Amino acid sequence: MNTVSRYTQSPLSLPMPTNLLLVNQSAQLISRQKLQRH
Repeated sequence: MNTVSRYTQSPLSLPMPTNLLLVNQSAQLISRQKLQRH
């Protein structure tokens, strides 16, 4: 949670690729959970 808060506090400090990677990782985790439910 600490790392996430840091990112939200200073989004401009991070390059776009890292933000996209974080979004992709979260999306993959959600998709995996959905597949496991089925």
